[in-house]
Amino acid sequence: MKSPRLWLPFVRCSALETTLCGLQFLISAPTLAYFDANKETRLHTDASTVGLGFVLLQKSAEPEAEWKIVQAGSRFLSDVEGRYAVVELECLAVVWDIKKCSLFLSGLPHFTVVTDHSPLIPILNTYRLDEKENPRLQRLRTRILSFHFTAQWLKGTKNEAADALSRHPHNLPEDEDNLAEVEVDVFAGISYIAPSISQIRNAAPTLQEQDNLRIQEVCGNMLQSMMFFKA
Repeated sequence: MKSPRLWLPFVRCSALETTLCGLQFLISAPTLAYFDANKETRLHTDASTVGLGFVLLQKSAEPEAEWKIVQAGSRFLSDVEGRYAVVELECLAVVWDIKKCSLFLSGLPHFTVVTDHSPLIPILNTYRLDEKENPRLQRLRTRILSFHFTAQWLKGTKNEAADALSRHPHNLPEDEDNLAEVEVDVFAGISYIAPSISQIRNAAPTLQEQDNLRIQEVCGNMLQSMMFFKA
């Protein structure tokens, strides 16, 4: 006697389909290629509730003209990042992805960043730093000022590979991945925690101290002049 079978209805899930398509693209051959600075370059990024993912692609030469994978990666979110707003999370994905691919992207005259989060496009392409009221977005945007790129929107179902990696991340976050909570000095390249208003006021010299410094400077210049004439 055959054992009874339980038949369940098949339910199509768009998120699952997108993930499976992305994984199929990543493992299909021939997919990988060596980096060439003269080829058109795209960085596909994505963020989910559990992680970040990216795929760096370059377009092969004619007559093939296909997009080949140069680098791909993913990581889990930290506890703090898990509480970010969606736009902050998507911006974090772009910045982290660019940093992970900086070996290839640094010095390029131009490349394209592809994201499925449309509100992020003007933040990356149009707004100046002083026009961004969100300090977390300001800090993130500051970290990629040296890169020359244009952000482009792509429908989420078309961003399969990056989507699949963000939903199934591989690496754990490291200390150097704390990109949105730490200020960065773009001129000196030194990272530091943003000071509070009280710390800034305490560090700034008072008017009396400024006057004393000016008097010392003037006296020093006069002394040097007198020594020069005596000599």
